[in-house]
Amino acid sequence: MPNTLLKAFRSPLWLFFLGIAFFFALNHYIGIVSDGLLYLLQAVHWLDPERFSDDAAFMFGNQDSFCLFSPVYAAFIKCFGVDSGSELACFLSQGLWIVGFLLVVRRFFAKFHASLLTLFFALAFIALNAHGSACAKYFTGQTFFWLVEPCFVSRLLAEALGLLGLSFLFDRNKYKALGFILLGTLMHPLMAGWCFALWLFFHFPKTILPIAIIALLAPLNAFLHIGKFDFYPASWPTRPLEYSASYFDVCRFVTYFAVLLSALRISHNRHLLKLSKSLLILLAICSYLYFVGAGTENIFLYQIQFYRVEWLYKIFAPMILVACFWERFLFSKRQRSFGFLHNLSLLLLFSVLVSYRHSLPIDILALALILLPDHRLPQGSSRSLKISFLCIALVTLLLHSYVQFFLYGASIPVFSFGRLSWAISALTLLERIASV
Repeated sequence: MPNTLLKAFRSPLWLFFLGIAFFFALNHYIGIVSDGLLYLLQAVHWLDPERFSDDAAFMFGNQDSFCLFSPVYAAFIKCFGVDSGSELACFLSQGLWIVGFLLVVRRFFAKFHASLLTLFFALAFIALNAHGSACAKYFTGQTFFWLVEPCFVSRLLAEALGLLGLSFLFDRNKYKALGFILLGTLMHPLMAGWCFALWLFFHFPKTILPIAIIALLAPLNAFLHIGKFDFYPASWPTRPLEYSASYFDVCRFVTYFAVLLSALRISHNRHLLKLSKSLLILLAICSYLYFVGAGTENIFLYQIQFYRVEWLYKIFAPMILVACFWERFLFSKRQRSFGFLHNLSLLLLFSVLVSYRHSLPIDILALALILLPDHRLPQGSSRSLKISFLCIALVTLLLHSYVQFFLYGASIPVFSFGRLSWAISALTLLERIASV
């Protein structure tokens, strides 16, 4: 790829033109399905309260009491009808989501003077999270909660506004970010509300300690035995433990921990360190309350659904990992030396993030390698540096294949060695980007 073309890709015009076009080529509206039916009923109830006055969900309240999504949905229905209004609202929300995502990616990589990485990362991320793909199911961990929803639900609009707010996270005017985050929180507190926690930890680190203490003591609220501050009664048929974290949920959370700890261990960029620290503390608090809330059958903690914070890490974990690898790559080029252990650790984590299932043994191995002192090998030329990176790519592939085959019963992906050609292309591209 000529350097002149790479320089042209620095323009935000290319990023938004190609990013938005590629996004809508892979994501589309599929109708009023799944939770879309519930949100439609809530919007109709907002327009005509008497229609469902005897329905139990509206007699005793639901999540609609805590957000302002229904008036927004009702306005579209009133102006354009049910079908057209739902489709238009979904289209606009998806458009807002991709614009917010591209702004986050652009401003994130700008802090590393790596604006050329923005377009390539954005397109790869959109492809991996396209609705209906196997990778998208892996990233969400479920078959119906998508990172980009294909129907109009409050999660989609809340994520979009939250992303717009996070795109201003590094700005001096911190309250511009807060405005969008609060708007998203009004759409769905359990989705965009985590953006507020991240914003708070990032800009006001002194709040971390008191909030961590409150979170540590939060499970004790069940001993109050007042309303929702209680344990699940034995007479209730469904139990929180039935919906508690599975093994693969634990694997995903451990992967995010490993990525953030790796960034704190090897990065020298103050923006990345500050963001990684904030995300790590937020993840630790949510993980603790998620597992303890289900295990103790605490009504209040179970209803908050702390697992919803994961959508933030689906976006930030790959970005942070790419930023760390980019930082290591540039350092290796400048110093003419190659750090074997830490680069192997980053590639192992990357192989876990882009695979169809998270592998706990690989996460543990990557964490062990990142905590060890790095073993640096002198390199005499750019070619030897590239060969070194390809060698650890091969080692990563072999380790990942071993774990998939012996621990999960998957067949050894012999065809996966074709990914080495992708690694060669990626390294060539990185070298060109670094020289521009």
